[in-house]
Amino acid sequence: MTNFLGEELRKIRLERGMSLDDAANQIGITKQYLSMVEIGVRKSVSFDIMANLSKCYNIPLDYLSHFIESDSPKKHLTEKELELWNIINNQVKEEVYYRKGNTLKSLYNLFSKK
Repeated sequence: MTNFLGEELRKIRLERGMSLDDAANQIGITKQYLSMVEIGVRKSVSFDIMANLSKCYNIPLDYLSHFIESDSPKKHLTEKELELWNIINNQVKEEVYYRKGNTLKSLYNLFSKK
């Protein structure tokens, strides 16, 4: 069985130029545990570890969720696409959770008129 989450995590770690030691220390797990996740020995991880992976690699948590229990490989996002996803997620968090700004409301109004 292919482990799409592990493959994606390894790809992202290597793109960031991080060693297993560096990444594991930042995530709060052992190097061996991270290696087991990447090669597919560990098929799942806790939500806390997923959240720490998301923070460490600066990628949205919901992006990683696309690779969990997947039957087929997902399209890998480019660095620009990941950056845009982060910007959108942060804007949504600010406007929805903290009720700051009107960007989303303005966009909704703009598109609802069409």
